[in-house]
Amino acid sequence: EFRRVLFRSEVISELFKAFKKRTDILNGLRYFHGPNSATVIPVLSPRPARPARVAEGVTSASADSTAALGTTELKPETYYSELPASFETLKYLPVDFERELVTIFADAFADAMANQVVNGRGKTSYNEFGGLFTSVPVGNQISCGASGAPKISDLVNLALKMQEVVMRDPTIVISPILYAGITAATVSGYDVYKNELILNRTIEGVKIEVCGYAPSTTTADSIVAVGFDKNDYAVGIAADLTIEPIRAKGDTNTYFQAIMGIDGKPIVAANLYGLKAIAAGA
Repeated sequence: EFRRVLFRSEVISELFKAFKKRTDILNGLRYFHGPNSATVIPVLSPRPARPARVAEGVTSASADSTAALGTTELKPETYYSELPASFETLKYLPVDFERELVTIFADAFADAMANQVVNGRGKTSYNEFGGLFTSVPVGNQISCGASGAPKISDLVNLALKMQEVVMRDPTIVISPILYAGITAATVSGYDVYKNELILNRTIEGVKIEVCGYAPSTTTADSIVAVGFDKNDYAVGIAADLTIEPIRAKGDTNTYFQAIMGIDGKPIVAANLYGLKAIAAGA
């Protein structure tokens, strides 16, 4: 007979490993987890000004007007998954099914997390993360050189912009469809970049992450690629994954309901850059 299960401590650690292995987009992000339902993260936004020399014994050094110490808040909200299992499966399955549920639900929740990291639309849409492709500030949207799908020259421009702002772990996220178009196209003068992209999955040393969750829409004003620092995206996960078996009258199946509190958002929105598709003739 199955009992209500709360997976804690060491099982949660295994759950996190499964999350990060599920897709590259979850690797390298900043994770916050614990018993609290909300996590407040202190951040320095956007970054300290360049230090300047002062005279010995100075008593009137200028204050830093570039950076501002503030906070961003994660508020994990409820996500739900359900797995039906027949009587025969539970009766004759030769494994510890309770432990197996961790792997099963880790895969399901990782899928939800990865999609939300890329496509979430923030709290304006119920229970959604602040997604990479929906959170790029207008001032950080770099127009592509021509209408339609981005070209390799556009990726170069985005990569150089990310180097200009000095990121620790710069990454460009793009869909497989748009990536395939870029690598298939012949662009005079960009062979060296194309070789780098295919051989190393980098452009100007910036990592290119091909992600199936990324959108491939190329209509005007659509964000077709996002550049960000993985250290600048935070995911908050409540400490407990709750799994409950549910039985119904006249039903021989058992329904395992998994519930978990999760949230995520860019810590500093000003560090998010995107390539923007343009209209024909623009």
